[in-house]
Amino acid sequence: MFLSFFFFLRRVYTPFANEVFAFVQSCFDVSHKENSIKIEANKIMGSQWILYLYPYSHYNTPQAFPENSAAKTLHIFEDLWHQKKSIYKNKIKSIFGSNQTIAGRACTIIKLDKNTADIFFNENHLHGSTTAGYKYGLLYKNELVAAISFSKARTMTDGQIYYRSYELIRFSNKLGTTVTGGLNKLLKHFIKEKNVQHLMTYIDLNWGNGKAFIDFGFKENGQVLEIESYVDPGTHLRSKENNLASNQALLKVPQLGSKKLLLDLRTY
Repeated sequence: MFLSFFFFLRRVYTPFANEVFAFVQSCFDVSHKENSIKIEANKIMGSQWILYLYPYSHYNTPQAFPENSAAKTLHIFEDLWHQKKSIYKNKIKSIFGSNQTIAGRACTIIKLDKNTADIFFNENHLHGSTTAGYKYGLLYKNELVAAISFSKARTMTDGQIYYRSYELIRFSNKLGTTVTGGLNKLLKHFIKEKNVQHLMTYIDLNWGNGKAFIDFGFKENGQVLEIESYVDPGTHLRSKENNLASNQALLKVPQLGSKKLLLDLRTY
């Protein structure tokens, strides 16, 4: 999909915003006129997506911009842009159809060891790697192009009925690549291999709305706020510790929180 674009006159001329605007511009064939992208102050709007930009001047606010129900949203924070620029750029390219596309059916499912999974998620997932019980990948021409991780089963209860529940912790494609049907293929494999009856996950609303999971069959089960984060604009490093009183340079990171999704396959 190629989109043309034009600029509104209102813009915030910060190095961060201008760098994002320039990269978005580089993703398009400007001779194509089917659709348009509108760029105004800290916002990039397309027919299906809105990209919200958060320069440091927009930190210390209660929360991020609210979701627009008519469009998918991506929230780009200045500190994470500096820390995870390649991942943001890959997401933007994916949104506008510039990624290499690989069919999931052409890939082979493999189990991943901890070291391989850690390297892949740290390179390709905005939040990096984390502890997980089960890790799988999709291999295409001997290259790892997608990965997913799950927790071990936890015993849960609905009143007097006990059941085992797993959590989907991470999923990511390789930078520059979109594996169509990859998430579905990995989910179906894990559900069959472990006889999963109950699965949950959290969707970072700053990053997306979880449509692919909803399409698979997950149901929404409320929202949760993340632990408050603070960032030093000089180093772009985040911290969970609230020491604003002793360090006035720290800025509070806006947040939308996460959406909890459940896949309940129990038949009793």
